[in-house]
Amino acid sequence: MKRKTNTGSGVYQYLQASGVLDSRDNAAIVAKRKEYWREVKRKWKLQKKQSSTEFVLYFNDAELQEITKAAKAHGISKTRYCRNAVMSYTHKRYLVQSPAAINHIAQLLSLNYAALQDISNGQSPTISGTVLLEKMAQLEQQVRSALIHPKDIEQVISEAVRENSEYKTTLLQVLQNL
Repeated sequence: MKRKTNTGSGVYQYLQASGVLDSRDNAAIVAKRKEYWREVKRKWKLQKKQSSTEFVLYFNDAELQEITKAAKAHGISKTRYCRNAVMSYTHKRYLVQSPAAINHIAQLLSLNYAALQDISNGQSPTISGTVLLEKMAQLEQQVRSALIHPKDIEQVISEAVRENSEYKTTLLQVLQNL
């Protein structure tokens, strides 16, 4: 059974316009088809080159080993890892090693929240279920925020010093001993 010719395709229109289909020369048709796809690929590459920017980076052996190790830990290619690392740094976001693990933790938090909601609906009014639910929702938001946007070292130190002023003197002594 013969295949139906797709007259709406670009290849067919190109072959028809070139007049090679009328000659019925199989070698000429194959050559024109290759020429068409070569031209399509060239145009695609040109369009891609115009719409995006390419950077070339050189790493020494030690740096390459570090990047390879980190990329393997994240389960992605070295190129994808470098791109993700740059974008994470630019947006001041943490490069998550396992997004699936983060999603699993978020799912567990949601299940805990749902369980608490069920408990508060079925229990006596002496247990303040709404307060418990509010605290769980607050905890869930804090955990999500900490996992996706961890605090900088400066933020951690300043919060610790605000909570306990003795940390400031201890920290100053440690820094002076360095």
